[in-house]
Amino acid sequence: MLHECHEELRLAVAEEFVRREKRLPRTHGCAVYEDVAARYVSSALERRHRSEASGPQLREDEVTAWNRIFQDRGVEWLADPAFVDAKLFNRRYSHLRPQKRDWVRRKKGALSEEDERDKAEDRLARELDVVRRAKVGDVWEYIRRPHEKRHEERSLLRRQLSQAAVAEWEKEFGDRWQWLAGREADAYIPSALVTGSRFQWHREPILCQALGCYLCGEEFCCKYDLRRHWRERHIELPKGEKAALSEHRVEEEVRKRLFYDEAFGGPSR
Repeated sequence: MLHECHEELRLAVAEEFVRREKRLPRTHGCAVYEDVAARYVSSALERRHRSEASGPQLREDEVTAWNRIFQDRGVEWLADPAFVDAKLFNRRYSHLRPQKRDWVRRKKGALSEEDERDKAEDRLARELDVVRRAKVGDVWEYIRRPHEKRHEERSLLRRQLSQAAVAEWEKEFGDRWQWLAGREADAYIPSALVTGSRFQWHREPILCQALGCYLCGEEFCCKYDLRRHWRERHIELPKGEKAALSEHRVEEEVRKRLFYDEAFGGPSR
């Protein structure tokens, strides 16, 4: 399938055709190899700014390689579809807050004007979410392709925007444009800094409080006190670094210690 074809092969096929024929391939050419080369060229032109069904977004070195093939042959890269649609939406509604819509086809056959409008707004809202995330890094998503019913595949939606692209979006929309904050990676905490190991409770029934520490057996009446105990007694970090940890991160580190103990020591008996 086209999306599974490596970019090096696409470039080699197109370059060989241009070298032989002294022109770019045309769709529906007489020869099969010309039609294949034309599909590769068309796909490349679509993938300058984002990934498409025919393949992932081009890297800068791949764009340079395609430019060598297109040189002096009157080929221009397609504009970013999301940028074009956003300009039209902004011009029509004087804002850039399209809504995600769970639109439903109201009648069989061709879509009505209202359906088309809802579908276009939903598509733009989802695309702008991707663009806003792309300022700080590549944007990936798990997608289930039609031919893979059981497995989801991690697919690239859009590569990190260049500085020029970031400036273009900000210049065009001004105060109406907002970027989404990127997620910062938490500091790594070595397992040796999480003290304790799985606590084994007695099998006899006992009267106890609602919650118990899995690492030492101490009992607590609420989750807040248990998390505070984990932070203070079982994570060996400087005081300032401990305070900076979120409650979710504290609980996550304890879970990692428990999973490690179970993986290497077997389940509790």
